[in-house]
Amino acid sequence: MKRKRQECFPDMEKEVYLYVLLQRDEQLEVLNCDIQEKALEVVNRDHGEDPGFAACNRWVLDFRKRFCLVYQRITKIGRKMSFTADDIINHENFFLLIEEHIYAHQTPKNRILNMDQTMIRLVSPGKKTVSSKGVNGVSVKHPPGEKEGFTINLTIGADGRNLPAKIVFKTAAKSGKLSDNFVAKLEAPTNVIIKSAWSVWWNEDHDRKYIEKMFPMNQEFTVLVRDSHSVHKCPQIWGMLDDRNTKQIIIPGGMTGKWQPLDVSVNKCFKDYFRASYRSWRKNNIGFTKSRNLRKPEKKIS
Repeated sequence: MKRKRQECFPDMEKEVYLYVLLQRDEQLEVLNCDIQEKALEVVNRDHGEDPGFAACNRWVLDFRKRFCLVYQRITKIGRKMSFTADDIINHENFFLLIEEHIYAHQTPKNRILNMDQTMIRLVSPGKKTVSSKGVNGVSVKHPPGEKEGFTINLTIGADGRNLPAKIVFKTAAKSGKLSDNFVAKLEAPTNVIIKSAWSVWWNEDHDRKYIEKMFPMNQEFTVLVRDSHSVHKCPQIWGMLDDRNTKQIIIPGGMTGKWQPLDVSVNKCFKDYFRASYRSWRKNNIGFTKSRNLRKPEKKIS
């Protein structure tokens, strides 16, 4: 009979379990790395440094099994996506346009571009959290008030080059623009364009100004692949691109996750990095109001 493996620090495990329950009572997200960090903190506090405990991934799995803790998807309302006959026709037309304007035309890689906009929430929780087994509702607290964020527009070429990115922040100023003092304090790379508006959503004005700046009138034939955002399909935008010798190919809905390079290889990595940065900030700056809601982040620039 296989002998059951004994816990190295049972008192530590009880304290870590209580920590997980308290975090979940406050509807805060808990990941394996949080459990590992808390375990090391308790062991180092009670037994000194280098006690021979590494809080490895295997230990976390055993710990969760002992205390009936599981990874659960944070509950939210989802949406289904099904393809109609018209969708299938649009998919076929998309591949015909790719064949005609890229392969048959022998368009060089440096003239094939993909542009996409993605919304980034400043409060960015993950999709899963550690929780007790059998719990039906798994919620995570957010700071009160309007969810703040910004939109980033990225453009990449098939040859690997990056065009300048554009970030749009929201401002309540009457002018609709961020103050020069605010922009001067931002540590932004030289290839990033910082703009602001009353709404952070990408609109026709943002699209038009970016095309005017990045797509010269007398350029070589260029193919621009984008998703089916309503702004991309505006007649004025189509006309601007035609005037700049640029053929726009729209990726049908439901296909961007497979056929849009930015969705496949860039946006997720960027959001994962941003989410990790937010979690690191939250651990050291979390605070509660008297009603036990999360405090909103400070709007200071250090």
